[in-house]
Formats: sequence, C-alpha cells, structure tokens
Amino acid sequence: MPLRGEKIRTGSLHGLGAHSPVARREFDRSSPVALDVDEASRRLVIERVGRRCEYCLVDEDSAGFPHQIDRIISRKHGGSSGIGNLAYACVLCNRYKGSDIASIDRSGNPIRFFDPRRDVWDEHFKLNGPSSNR
Repeated sequence: MPLRGEKIRTGSLHGLGAHSPVARREFDRSSPVALDVDEASRRLVIERVGRRCEYCLVDEDSAGFPHQIDRIISRKHGGSSGIGNLAYACVLCNRYKGSDIASIDRSGNPIRFFDPRRDVWDEHFKLNGPSSNR
C-alpha cells in the first residue's frame, strides 16, 4: 500500500528488465508531507511562525493550499531534517525555491537565498504597497 505522497512504479530497475516483478517506491515531490519529519517537530515549526510562510509571510488560511515543511538547506546540499533547518513555506515559495540555496545576480555573482534562521525579514525584503499586517 503506498504511503501518502508516494507512487509505486514497476519496470526496469538496474537492468532487471521491463517485466521484472521488482517495484520501486518513488516519492511524489508535490507531497506537502516531509515524511522524515516527526509530528512533534512539524507542530513546533508551525507554531513557531504562527502558520505563516517564513519566506513571503502569507497566512496559511489565505494561501489556498496548505503550507509545507521546507528544508532551508536541502538534503542534496547536506541539510538535515533537524528543527533548526526546517521552515514553514507556502506552496509557491517552496516550489520557487526548490532545493536551491543560492542564485546568480545580474553581474554573475552568486547570492545566497533568504534563510529564516539567519536573516531578518525586514532587512532582506522590501514591500511596496499596503502593509503586510505582520
């Protein structure tokens, strides 16, 4: 039985052939559930930020989709699932950031993404228009 957010796919696995009975489990990247984060850690992350996205500050009730647990530094870059590396992110911010930790600015220099554990939101972003009512 597949877990939530999991797909079962059969077929070739390491050259076993298309009709091999071997099934491999593959996690759906769109799943809002970080399966290796326990429920107590998940609750702590959500309560710590008052159910707001730590990147854009949108409240979960206003987002249209449930927020997701995000690893600030992804596993592929050596990040852990420890509470200090977890952020609460809306679907749009989580998808936009992906597993990246930096980008390239217009002059070709690398620039680190906002890290909600190290950076101050008001020093990193500037809002134009109505207040965010934080």
